[in-house]
Amino acid sequence: MDVSERIFFDSILHLQIYESMPPRSAAKAVAERSTSESGKGAPSFLIPEWLWALGAAILASWLAWASFYEGSTLIGGDLYTYLLPQKAFFQQELAVGRWPLWNNLTGHGYPVIAESQTAVFYPARLLSLSLFAADHAYTAEQLAHYVAAFFCMWLYLRQIGLSIPGTIFGCVVYVYGWFPTRIILEWAIIGGLYLPLGLWLIERFLQRKSWKYAIALAGVLGLHLLAGHYNLAFIEVLVWLAYIPVRLWLLPTMEDSPQTSEISARARLPLALALVTAIGFGFGLGAVQLLPTWELKGQSQRAEKGQDFQPGYGHIPPQFLGQLFAPTWWNPANHNIDEELSQMWSPTGAGTNRVEAHLYVGLAVWMGLVGVGWLAYRSAGNLIVFRWIGVFLLGSFVAMIFATGLPLFVTASLPGFSYFTGPGRFGIVATFCLAVAGGLAWDQLLNHISARYRWILWCLVIGFTWFDLQIVSMQATYGVIIEKSPYSMIAKSEVRRILLADPRQPVRVYAPGANLPNLLGVSTTPVFLGIGPAAYFSPEARFPTEAPLSQQIEFLSKQGVTHWLTMDPLSLPAAGSKDPSTGGSTNEESLRLVWSGFDEFLNRAWGRFDEPLYLYSLPAAPGRCYLEGIGSQPARKVTMVEHGPQRIEVQVEAGSRQTLVLTELADRDWKLTINGQPTSWEAAGLSRKVEVPEGETILVWSYQPWSLWWGLGISLFVVLILATIGHIRFWHPQWTHWWLPQAP
Repeated sequence: MDVSERIFFDSILHLQIYESMPPRSAAKAVAERSTSESGKGAPSFLIPEWLWALGAAILASWLAWASFYEGSTLIGGDLYTYLLPQKAFFQQELAVGRWPLWNNLTGHGYPVIAESQTAVFYPARLLSLSLFAADHAYTAEQLAHYVAAFFCMWLYLRQIGLSIPGTIFGCVVYVYGWFPTRIILEWAIIGGLYLPLGLWLIERFLQRKSWKYAIALAGVLGLHLLAGHYNLAFIEVLVWLAYIPVRLWLLPTMEDSPQTSEISARARLPLALALVTAIGFGFGLGAVQLLPTWELKGQSQRAEKGQDFQPGYGHIPPQFLGQLFAPTWWNPANHNIDEELSQMWSPTGAGTNRVEAHLYVGLAVWMGLVGVGWLAYRSAGNLIVFRWIGVFLLGSFVAMIFATGLPLFVTASLPGFSYFTGPGRFGIVATFCLAVAGGLAWDQLLNHISARYRWILWCLVIGFTWFDLQIVSMQATYGVIIEKSPYSMIAKSEVRRILLADPRQPVRVYAPGANLPNLLGVSTTPVFLGIGPAAYFSPEARFPTEAPLSQQIEFLSKQGVTHWLTMDPLSLPAAGSKDPSTGGSTNEESLRLVWSGFDEFLNRAWGRFDEPLYLYSLPAAPGRCYLEGIGSQPARKVTMVEHGPQRIEVQVEAGSRQTLVLTELADRDWKLTINGQPTSWEAAGLSRKVEVPEGETILVWSYQPWSLWWGLGISLFVVLILATIGHIRFWHPQWTHWWLPQAP
């Protein structure tokens, strides 16, 4: 037998050792064998279980997303209209050595950290953007989180006592059931990673009674909050808080669990309090990201329910839960799912879409649960395991009820939930619970099968589930994988070349496609923001679609727009024609077509391969800042000296006192100095106004977000507290013996 064969067969032997024993006993046996071999001088070919888990996680991600590993990228959904422009801006700011606090390309600007989804403090985001172009950074980050989610789910399932094949089954159901349809929503898989990781740390803490796991739980929650879009974080915290008392007071330890002993009644309350305190510290760690968002929330379109904020949007209609058992009823090859969803009865009265409403865990889960139900009826299985299965089934049922949006009145009263849409995101909890219950059920069923056939049956169950989930999930997504990314064609964009060559810098473009034209490096409006400043959603900010062209041009000019990009040609008035709104002559120079044709980037990103685009210039538009006249006054020259993301400098030369209008968002964290002296200014929605004194004047706006510095201070203070606790526990453990009994 050569060395490679020895490695293979020895690995299989160790896998069987792990499978046939409880995790702790298996580890002990393998460790003893390794020591024995080492004592003989023979090489050890032992592969630790965590390497098996990591290998399985990488293999699964490759099977699901092989094209990403080969360099393909993704379009569809929120990717190019929302997520990619944020990443590109972040990357550009890092390239010039500046930490991004304010995005000046999207509309009239918005606070980057407060909006949260740029995730400027998230380590994985910093790493991916440091290594790859923005589009490939997205796919690399997604792949990394798929691997990590699979690995963390493995840790939790093994911790509660599932076999290795049962663990693989549960990981496949959880990671490749709920997440693939949401590949164009990065917060889904990023957030999904932390649900099983937090529960694993809770289990480890209850088992070992070691404070390092409670401290790690705080760190995990803080890290999750730094990733932004807190909806899943808050949902997962609810799960953790519910899991702690259920686990301590209702669920006994399973017989094959690695628990060293049952948790005594005296230890339960201190353990629960320690974990709840750790979760509280986790929020403190994330304060640097949370506090700016809390400030923005009160000034956003989500401050109260209205036309621009429907909390029930993104729910799962009760009827649509039938997809759990018969997904082909809503096969997009035969039906328009989005249209059918809009016609289904909803307890929220709000809309939804096929991605938010998707919930499918595979048919094998239900087959396993039916089989274990038969075992329970015959009293042929482990009663403690049956209790665990029942608790997780109950958890999945409760999560499905919340996913329909029916109990919105409950979540709306919880801190943090009042400004999020998407009740369907509770589906992640249902998927998790069913993955655990399904894994436990199949473990019980196949324990009654001869070991000779058990692995064969497990392979059939896992293989069937894998293909079942892949087929169904790919039918419900908006994402499309393409070999050549449109992002790589930005440098060849003709629209970009024209805009950057315009002498009226910085230009602003009124364009379709939400934030996508930001990728050209210019400011564009209107915007697409999840939590956006309310000024963007006010009636005054809405484009007058039914108004005459002259009024539309006037509206755009006051918004600081210099160019108008359209997918269809505009009907330009003939020279000298009468304006029906004013009765006067129309100025043919108020709008001029400067280019039309196929743009290498925009057409590809929008999927318009046979239809031209049209770029118009507004020659008479004053640009980003201008002076409002007050009576008869001498002209004053206005020069934009600097227009950066966090600093704007304007020079006004000579003349009398006038009002300067800067068409940037009126955010109060922008401070103004005139000739070096702090000065107040007037907030006017999407613009700022200030009275400029006579003579030559230098006006400087600088962005100084108070909530960021307060949040940073809180986060650092919590870090200090946790470090102190860790120091005491490591160097002076006797000081805390009164709090928790020590692990045996």
